[in-house]
Amino acid sequence: MLLALIFFLPLPFGSNIPSAWSVMVVWACALFMIWAIRWASGHADIPDGYIRAWPMHLCLLLWLFWIFMQVVPMPLSMLSILSPHAAAIQAEGMSILKPGMVIDGTISLSVDSTYAAIYKTIAYLFIFQLVLLLIRNRQHLKMLVWTLVLGGLFQAVYGSLMTLSGTEMIFFYEKKSTGVVTGTFINRNHLAGYLVMCLSLGIGLMVSMLERKHNPSWRSWIRGWLRVLMSEKLKLRLFLVIMVIALVMTRSRMGNVSFFAAMLIVGIAGLLLIHHARRSMMVLITSLIVIDIVVVGAWFGVDQVMDRLDKTFVQSSSEQGGTHVLDTDIQIGSETTALVEERGKVYRDTRQYFNDYWVTGSGLGSFRYVYPIYRSGDIQSYYEHAHRDYYEFAVETGVPGIVMLAFMMLYPLAISVSVMRHRRDPLAVGIAFGVFMSITAMLIHASVDFNLQIPANAATFIVILSIPFIVKTLSSKKRG
Repeated sequence: MLLALIFFLPLPFGSNIPSAWSVMVVWACALFMIWAIRWASGHADIPDGYIRAWPMHLCLLLWLFWIFMQVVPMPLSMLSILSPHAAAIQAEGMSILKPGMVIDGTISLSVDSTYAAIYKTIAYLFIFQLVLLLIRNRQHLKMLVWTLVLGGLFQAVYGSLMTLSGTEMIFFYEKKSTGVVTGTFINRNHLAGYLVMCLSLGIGLMVSMLERKHNPSWRSWIRGWLRVLMSEKLKLRLFLVIMVIALVMTRSRMGNVSFFAAMLIVGIAGLLLIHHARRSMMVLITSLIVIDIVVVGAWFGVDQVMDRLDKTFVQSSSEQGGTHVLDTDIQIGSETTALVEERGKVYRDTRQYFNDYWVTGSGLGSFRYVYPIYRSGDIQSYYEHAHRDYYEFAVETGVPGIVMLAFMMLYPLAISVSVMRHRRDPLAVGIAFGVFMSITAMLIHASVDFNLQIPANAATFIVILSIPFIVKTLSSKKRG
């Protein structure tokens, strides 16, 4: 049921609608309650990997506590000390709506949005816990990675078929973005983020299958290739190629850049850290670059992605109440009405926003309601997100939130590097390689996009962040 949940998350529009993420919350809570009942009755125990991940458990709980504190009512006198701008806004509002009434205030300027963020955070916390509690051996770990690979494969095949056939549907709904692959996501950039995570874990699984010894005999070489042709390695390689095709066809600039940059960075790190498979890894990384970029990319339009890196125009495609709404998709071409790129101006305004809320934030999920206060007159579009995860989390959760998020990303990354350096178990090292690559890609992609605001991508990423603690304690015995 946990694997089914992980596979399900991207299907209903990336779970970025209330009905879908509500299912995620109920599903994750129900699974955790079932495990807790089994543990209380003596039918389940706590594995070593779960115990060793105690810093992450603590940080996740602190994060949840911090977000909860943002919706706790407090006297305006106290709130004015913690968040003077939030106190001033709420005092002014109540002086108009209920003059003369003594009221309490909250750190969050959008309590409903922050409550929604709390529910999602509880689901992420339980998913993190469940992965560590249920993925106990080599077979389970492979099943988890294959679930993510197959999830990415489904998105790649479905999205590519919809685009190539001209159907342009997400199930029974017409796509907003035509001519590009979006899978079951609304935004092609979020599909690209999801595909990169799945590709990274798939490449890590490929690394775990590398030959550890080089035999110069031509008979051994032929036998090796015959084994490859009849093994799951070829199937996995084919799946990875299909996902790369879909990634290129998303035309997502930073999605493609983050993937190939992370592959190069982590590939070089792998050559330095994984001494017992250096030759095989060099061959693998070279083949990935040559086949995926030069051959596959050239055939399916990598030149268009490169062109988008040079020329970027914002398309204001729809209107709500007379205000142009950024459709979160970028288009290029002479036939498109070109507007000046606004994201740099949004980042400029967001810095002032951060200066006013750097201590406590304005409440997780509140960006869309608070940013209009700081939006400059030269910005015509409506922004629900900052289009930069770092900025959005900073203004919504303040410095404490950023510190906790940094720890939750960098600590598993450090564990992955340690596993690659010190362990010699092929599966543990390979999966650690994939986690390292996935985190690196997300750190790059988050600089210009908001993947971590999408429940499917955030939940998938939290699954990946749990894996280093599993591979660190993974038994080397084949029977698991």
